[in-house]
Amino acid sequence: MKLSLSWISDYVDIKGIKIEDLVHRLTMSTCEVEEYFDTLPFFKQLIVAEVRQCEKHPDSDHLSKCVVFDGTEERSVICGATNVRAGIFVAFAPVGAVLPMADGELRIEKRKIRGALSEGMICSAKELKIDSVLGDNGGIIILNELDPAYFGASPAATKAKKVELKAGLPLDEIFPYNDTVIDIDNKSITHRADLWCHFGFAREIAAIFKKKLKHDPVAEALAQAKEIKAVASLPKKNIEIVGDAALTYQGMHCDGVQVTSAPVWMKLRLSAIGQKSINNVVDASNYVMFEIGQPNHCFDAANLKSDTILCSAAKAKTSFVALDEQTYELPAGSIFVYDGKAEAQSAVALAGVIGGQTSSIQPTTQSIFIESATFPRDRIRRALSAGAPRTESARRFEKGQDPVKAPAAIYRIVSLLTATSPDLRCGALTQAWTVDKKPRQNHIPITLEFLHNRLGFALKPEQFADILHRLHFEVKEKGTKFDVIVPSFRSYFDVQIPEDLVEEIGRIYGYDNITPVPAPVAVEQPTPNRRRVFERLLKERMIRQSGYDETMNYSFASSEDNALFGGRGITLRNPVQSDRSEMRRSQLPGLLAQAVINQDRFASVSLFELGRIFIPSGKKGVLPEEPVKLSLVHLEDGADARDTRVTGTERTSDNALAVFLEHRRRMEEVLQSLNIPFSMHLTGDDARTSGASVEPAFYLHPKCQVAFVSGNQTLGSIGLCHPDFSRRAGIKRPICVIGDFDFEALFQLWNTNRTHNTYRPPSVHPASEFDLTLMLAENASTAAPVAVIESLKIPELRSIELLTIYSGDPIPAGSMAVSYRARLQSDAGGISGERQHEILMSAVAALEKAGYPLRK
Repeated sequence: MKLSLSWISDYVDIKGIKIEDLVHRLTMSTCEVEEYFDTLPFFKQLIVAEVRQCEKHPDSDHLSKCVVFDGTEERSVICGATNVRAGIFVAFAPVGAVLPMADGELRIEKRKIRGALSEGMICSAKELKIDSVLGDNGGIIILNELDPAYFGASPAATKAKKVELKAGLPLDEIFPYNDTVIDIDNKSITHRADLWCHFGFAREIAAIFKKKLKHDPVAEALAQAKEIKAVASLPKKNIEIVGDAALTYQGMHCDGVQVTSAPVWMKLRLSAIGQKSINNVVDASNYVMFEIGQPNHCFDAANLKSDTILCSAAKAKTSFVALDEQTYELPAGSIFVYDGKAEAQSAVALAGVIGGQTSSIQPTTQSIFIESATFPRDRIRRALSAGAPRTESARRFEKGQDPVKAPAAIYRIVSLLTATSPDLRCGALTQAWTVDKKPRQNHIPITLEFLHNRLGFALKPEQFADILHRLHFEVKEKGTKFDVIVPSFRSYFDVQIPEDLVEEIGRIYGYDNITPVPAPVAVEQPTPNRRRVFERLLKERMIRQSGYDETMNYSFASSEDNALFGGRGITLRNPVQSDRSEMRRSQLPGLLAQAVINQDRFASVSLFELGRIFIPSGKKGVLPEEPVKLSLVHLEDGADARDTRVTGTERTSDNALAVFLEHRRRMEEVLQSLNIPFSMHLTGDDARTSGASVEPAFYLHPKCQVAFVSGNQTLGSIGLCHPDFSRRAGIKRPICVIGDFDFEALFQLWNTNRTHNTYRPPSVHPASEFDLTLMLAENASTAAPVAVIESLKIPELRSIELLTIYSGDPIPAGSMAVSYRARLQSDAGGISGERQHEILMSAVAALEKAGYPLRK
């Protein structure tokens, strides 16, 4: 959120406070300031100049050759604007000036254009970033044709200084439009609804720097109500609120409205914080929202046909055309403002969010209905989750606003409009309430001892009272206790309990003013959290060893995604996203969604996530299971894969199986490096015959998935993505490897074996290798022959690697030729040829006995 310091200075004197000190103190006491900047600092480099001569450029049909007087001497300037001519005053950038541009900076230099010398630049409003204030005439600014109201106007004052045009005058004297803006991190003030406006921050700055407020716009607006004489003949709306659709809804009819341009000072302030000027009515409405934080809306009263305004929840799904000309589909239960009691086709505003297109302010508008209301924050949040636009109004209402401000906003708008509509007449204010009209003021009892125990330092009673008084709290001393009365603008959803007061005292006193004191406790070595240690080790191996990138998703999922993984998930009462209304039963849908987003940006995508899933217990009062899973996904084209181990027919890609084997190998290395014992089995029937009960994963290819097993416990599975699951996820890449592992099972095995020393010094003697090509049934596990050889317990055997898989002619149908490479090495010495032959023959005999003959 952007804040204008010129605007804030209306309410509190900030002269003498360095911007660096202001930013530091706000960051330390209230919220994070992301940056601060001047809006138009380059105006100091520009001057007023007079065009004395102007003629067509001899070598161009769209350029003009001008003689410009800068107050000291005449200069030659080439200009491309169609409205340039002799006898006018212009905004001039001399040689050496630097102007901001969309793609960087433009440094003005002396140069020749089509053979003619140009010694500067005549500027347009757009080039000077003030077209939102002056408008864009399509050409340069002609100063002597501008409304004099633009001269001397400033965002720091509502009255302009008189300025006389003359060549050489600094442009920032004619246009003292520069302002200093601070940009607040919105996330740090989500709990402070009172800070979503300039006056709120003025109150905060006054408290931090021990300043007094110049005036209170809310109190003044309410006081001005007595001065506004209601015209009895003007229409008066009946207002009805159904249920909890609003805390209060208030409105006033006004006529004699002249829709014109807003005052220059108002345009400047709105422009400084990034708001576009529309007209005096809309700008006054927006100005009040950014001034006191009270959203409001002005309707064209001619388009409100009924004498009743109804604020109610929609009974059915509603299609609504808003001011931004977009159509929004909102579910039943969304709060709307209706013109009359008949809801059908009569919605004129999506409550607290945005007005409707049919009742918007037009150039011909002569009467308006000013709305100011307070809507329940939970209802606004639901509307936003259902697809309503996150407008400035909605941002404030979803934080929970104080209804006391509602009438003040209306009176403040009226006072602003009188400057541009002198014949403005106002009707009576109409109100409807569903809460107590009396301002809410929380009473919180607290003692200095309570404060001391939590802050760690003693505070004198007068210091305690001073800090809270500066924050507009009332303090009543009752013996050793204090009764603190919270102002209404902090009583809603903010300061509720004694601990909240501790925070207020601490931040205003200054956390950096608290003397650090060592904790009076014994220093003992903490007991390591083994689960955390393993989590870090596992992530480190996945990133450094396997080449994956870690990602973190929200724990939300759609009901359709959860249905694939066993049924409905835990339903959220107020989901952040309407299409993610349940807690996830698997990480894979979210992980695949991230992979899909990145698949067009990188040659390959390798992501993993370590997080919780949520499985409902199905029993009332019994909490859900929350197992932690390690999930991974890899996408690539496979066109550049160097691994050519897989050949033959009936493959989705020549490299698909090779990529799968590579990533299976990476997971093997990860688990081996963590000293986690495992074996691999095919899923389905073959897995059950091997002694491990492993069900096939529906999301993996039925012919290409393998389970990691330890004893009778399944650790997880990995394989190629099932084509149907891949299409459903929107994956374009032909190769997709997916894995899902049980973190708790991995941790228990690691924790059991973590003290076992498996280090083996490398042998100084050379290794030798031999290859075997075996005949296997097409659906057989390629891990089974490896298990047979390992069961021989050959001391020289170091590793067995799968080399190639081949199916097709001349291999018989239903079979495949699988090649392996065994690596032998001894610590005692080199392995003789006779010993190698002996090992080879024993392996072949064991394999043939197990039903895995050599390929002939």
